This record gives sequence, C-alpha cells and structure tokens, in this order.
Amino acid sequence: MHPAAGGSHCLELPVPILLPPAIDPLRDVHGAQIAAHLPDRDGASVKLPANITYVFIVFTNRSGSTFLGDLLAASGFFNFAEELLNHQQVLQVCATKGWRSFSQYFTRMAAAKARNGHFVVKSSVGQLAVLADHGLLERILPQSRFLVTERLDKVAQAVSWAIANQTGRFTSLAPDSRSPAPVYDGVALRGHVVHFHGDQANINQFMTLNGLLPFHITYETLAAQPELAARLAFDFLGQPGLRADLSKIRLERQATTVNAEWRARFLAEQALESHPARANVTAGTVYRRIKLPELAADTSAVVGGRPIAEPIALLGPAMLNVPGLAFGDTALDREGLSFDPPGDPGARRLERGTTPAYLLRDVMVHGKYGVVTAGDRVIRETLANLPLHRVPGATRLDDLCWRLPDFPQSAVLHTAYHLLAGSQENYSHWLLDIAARFHAGALQTLREHPESSGAPVLLTPVLDVFWKWESLGLLVPPAVPRIALTAEGRVFVQRLLLVPDVTGGAFNSHPAILEAFDAIRAAAFGGNPPQAPWRRLYIARRDSQKRVLINEAEVIARAERAGFTCVTLSKLPVSEQVRLFAEASHVLAPHGAGLANLLFCKPDARVLELHMDMHVSWIYRRIAALRALRYGCLIGRAVQPARKALHTNTWEVDLDRLDAALADVRFAGRSAAELADPG
Repeated sequence: MHPAAGGSHCLELPVPILLPPAIDPLRDVHGAQIAAHLPDRDGASVKLPANITYVFIVFTNRSGSTFLGDLLAASGFFNFAEELLNHQQVLQVCATKGWRSFSQYFTRMAAAKARNGHFVVKSSVGQLAVLADHGLLERILPQSRFLVTERLDKVAQAVSWAIANQTGRFTSLAPDSRSPAPVYDGVALRGHVVHFHGDQANINQFMTLNGLLPFHITYETLAAQPELAARLAFDFLGQPGLRADLSKIRLERQATTVNAEWRARFLAEQALESHPARANVTAGTVYRRIKLPELAADTSAVVGGRPIAEPIALLGPAMLNVPGLAFGDTALDREGLSFDPPGDPGARRLERGTTPAYLLRDVMVHGKYGVVTAGDRVIRETLANLPLHRVPGATRLDDLCWRLPDFPQSAVLHTAYHLLAGSQENYSHWLLDIAARFHAGALQTLREHPESSGAPVLLTPVLDVFWKWESLGLLVPPAVPRIALTAEGRVFVQRLLLVPDVTGGAFNSHPAILEAFDAIRAAAFGGNPPQAPWRRLYIARRDSQKRVLINEAEVIARAERAGFTCVTLSKLPVSEQVRLFAEASHVLAPHGAGLANLLFCKPDARVLELHMDMHVSWIYRRIAALRALRYGCLIGRAVQPARKALHTNTWEVDLDRLDAALADVRFAGRSAAELADPG
C-alpha cells in the first residue's frame, strides 16, 4: 500500500504510478493541450513546496465535488478547492507569469494557494494521469490524500449535466443567462449515463492499481447529511476537531421539477424495470457460444414469434486478384522468411461468399468490445477480438462456454447499429475492423425496417484517441446519434443490426468496404476532388518502439535524395493523413499501422513496403490490390531473431538494395496519373 493510502511514513524512492488501460495523459483533453503548449517535462527536478499535504477531490461532473470543497473551506482551515488543472487555466496563468512548464505551474500554485500546510484541488482521473506523466504525482504521493465523490443515481447525474450544459449554469452561483429552456434528448442522456459509469470505473481502477484507499463520499450523503460528510472528511484528513460552518455555504441545489420529469421520462423510455426479456439476459454470467448462422437457423430461438437472428442481404460474392510483386524483392526464395498468412506468397485469387448482416432481437451488448449475448448464448463473431486479459471477469471456460462480467445495465435501446467487436488498439485495425463495417446502405435498411423505432443509434467503443473520433466524424453523418460503450457499459437492445467481419481479419477484404473509405476521403477534401497524385512519401516509424528499424536515418536520407518527403503520421490529424495518401503517387514505408492509409490512395500509385524477414505480413499488399495499386517489397534482416520476440526485435534494410529499388524505373518511374498531368 502506498503511504498515501493510510500510512504516515515516507518512501525513500518514488513508486511509479500505474494507470488504467483506458487512461492516457496525452489523450486526455487537458493533457494533450498542456503537452502541446508546455512540452518541458521537469517534474522530476522541480523544487516542491515544503511541508504541504496535497488533497485531491477526484470527481465526475455533477457528483457533489464543488459542494465537498466548500464544506472543507467552510471550516476556515482549508483553501477553497478549484479546478486548477484545467488546461485553459494552466495555459492562461503560464502565459501571464512566463512559466515554461506544467510542473512550475503546479508547484507554484500549490505554494500560493495552500492554507495551513494543505493544498486542496479538484481533479479528474485524467488530470491525475497528467500529473503522473509530468513526474509530479509519484513525488508527492506520500503527502497526498484522495477524496472521491460519486453520484449513485447516474440517471439523475446525466440529467443534471445535460441541463447545466444547455443553460450554462453549472452552479447556483452562476448568473442566470436567460437562455432558452433546456430541451430533452434521450439519446444524449444515454451517452452521459454510459460516460459517467466509465469515468467512475476508471477512478476506482486508478485507486486500486496504486494501492490507494481514498475517502469515498456519495452525492446522496453530501446532499442529505452535509455535517456528517464534513466530519468524516475532516477525520480522514487528520483534522478531527474541525467543523464546517454551514452558514458560509452559498451553493444551493439546482434541481427543479424539470430534473424529475426528465429522469422519469428517461426511465420510462428505457423500460429498465418492465421489459419482459430483461430477466432472461441478466440472470446468468455463463454463456454458450453460437455462430450467427446457427442462431438464425435455430427455429426455437424466437422473440414474439420472430427469430432472434434474421439474416439481411448486405454484400454479395466477390473476388480479388492479388498480383505478383511488381518491383523490389520479386523472388522470395530466401531462407528464414516467415509469412503472414503462411503459405504461397505469390499471386493469389481471393474469393468471398455472400456476407449478410443480421437483425438481432432482444440482445445484450457488453462493454467496449461489443460482445453480444442472446439469452444464455454468446455470439461467436463478437468474441473474435475480445482481449480477455483486459476484461476482468471475462473467462473462456472451454471450447463452448464463456463467462462474462455482469456489469450494471446502462440503458435499453430500441434500435441500434453495432459498430464494435473489432480490435481497437491501433489505427490500422480500427479502420479495418471497425470503420470498414459502417455501411450507409445497411444503416438505411435498418432505418426503414418495419420493426425500427426512431433513428437507429450507432454503438461505438469509447473514442479515446483523436484518430477514432476523427475518422468516425468523417465517415458517419453527423445526424446519426451514437453512444460510446465503456469497458463496464452494458446495454439491452431490442433491435440490433450486426455487420460481421468484412475484411477477413484484414487479409481478405470485400471490395465494398471501399465505399466507406471513399466517403472518408470525400469528407476530408470537403467534397472537392483531390489533385492528381504527385506526392512521393516516406512514412517514418522513428517514433515507434516496436520493430525498430535501426538504420532508418540512412533509409530516410536516401529516400529524400530520391525525391521523397519524410512524414511521421502519429501526430497528424486523420484528415491530413487522408489528403497525403490521396495525392500520393509513390509510398515507401516500413510495415506499420500507417499503411492502412493506402485505402485512400488513387489507383496506379506505387507502394514499396519494407519488411522484417521474421514477419512478412501481406495485409497492405492485399489492400494495395484492393485499390489497384502497384506493389513491391524489400525484406530486411532481424538483428537477433532467435533471442527476441517479434515486436521487440530490431532490424535493418540493405541500403544498396534500397538504392537499386529507388532507381528501378518500375517503381521510381512516373505513374500513369503523373504522366497524364505533367504539371
């Protein structure tokens, strides 16, 4: 246990902070802005104020954190708790004071604001991660205490947040802006409920990972028994003699009859207590695996006389020719090569049968990976990308049975489109496993189905990095409502459209997926056509710690001499990546997720992919065939193939062979598009 969890002694060395998988300080809105404008990371060396106890009120919005801070300040002993870690506040103060780092800001604000040796500050769990990222939290942890506020009634919390957002009145002290009356939006409320469940789960996991035992107080207790709440907090902070002077509290509860009406309406819409199928899907946690075609063929699996799973025509049979290698290493007879997929690396003819979508009735969708259960059965197609090590409580018991955690139900939806059940861990899999399954025609079919009610809701994972929300923003029309499921989110759906895998695990994509990427490309260009391909791009991996190309600096130098522009994609907006590849005539790149952008290239562009011999993956060769690109490769050598795992190994490219490929007219010559537009 950390000393901050209850002990009083200090550590000789700081203990590293552990973060939940869903929390990344550079993806947090505050952390991203702070990192962009205050890049210095001097938290390990900055001088800390002496003899200060750091008190963090860790909160989700509308959970009573401001009121708790006021109670502490009403003792006359503690400072007034402010949200000092918001990036707007941080950047404004630093600009005014001339401070150059977030660490300088935090330590100086702590020294200035502290009262009686205590510095009280409000913080989200993401902001705690930012403190950890800058090397501060691990240094101050022995002198830190954590007070966590939670609102048990997540529906009331969502209603309160929605009203505050629309009116701009986040506390009773804010002036009445005379804004129009707030408008009820059940879809938005569902999203807020899921969001608050996820945020609270992340707070709890952060405390658990770091051995912290916080003071946990509910909104309901704060509202009903403020004096008791204050006394318990004072005891936890080692100040048992303090009392809060409630006459100093100016905050008032803002809830009106509108809050109660919205809450009742929302619960009625969700039918949380009355839906007849609810008990059937929440009673157990062990499910039998079944494939969608098997479920559809089961005549006993019915809901109201209709089948639980009904196939709907989506994509017909298709065939893709993968041509031989056009340049580079065209003869792959060298020993020690490992191909993915294994087998003949030559020209291939790939075939796909009919791919239906499925309309599912009365099913439960579990968590950010979108596992779907129907009664006591779990849909096999939604288990393919479920990382068991990241879902506490999920277990594969045997070949047929799975145990899933029985998280609280977040909502009941009438009609929804399932855009989950794909790998979400990198840009390439996100595009091929998730985005590729959004089909405008399927959405329209669902919208027009006689059993649909209202606008179908798009179910997505949490859009926790920029390339997730930006790519879906380009792909999905803004009028389509959506809900992001957190790791602990669980929703019951009466009519769910599920589009199975359409890319064959990225190795056998149906040509129809190009419609989705054409839509993204059109949106990135604002509806205007891209220029004729002219860019020669080298896609660098020097910012990646996986499969490090040890002579990449020399590779870049030779590529630049051949007229290529070096580009690092990881920090570029998706729209900019799309534009670069749409206007690319030549792409040279080591194997990596950024090559998924070949989906945005125009036909006849030329691609030379650099591979490591112990892992020659044909994902992007097959995507190149899908886009009618000319494809070749060069295969480098792993440095220590017998001693290291694939992704931790380093490798190198033979520079003489690279020079030869760059001079080969089959690759370096002008493409048909360039010849057609010599300007």
